[in-house]
Amino acid sequence: MSQKDQKEWYDLPRPAAMLRLVEIRNELRKKNLFDTEDPPHSKRTGAVPAEAISQRTFDGSYNDLSCPMMGAAGTRFGRNIPL
Repeated sequence: MSQKDQKEWYDLPRPAAMLRLVEIRNELRKKNLFDTEDPPHSKRTGAVPAEAISQRTFDGSYNDLSCPMMGAAGTRFGRNIPL
């Protein structure tokens, strides 16, 4: 069945629509926000500062504890399409 022949998720019965929404969400998550930093942001290797766990930092670092510099001041915003 081609993409053109598929019904929209809202035209499907509720159980099928819910499954289709999960597929759409997973596809969007897989293709969303590419790292544009050079060199790329690295994953966290050291300990997280205690203040980063209980409050926001002034420069935006540690908003994502698994990648501390993502979203920090002075860093580039990720792209939704590859460069």
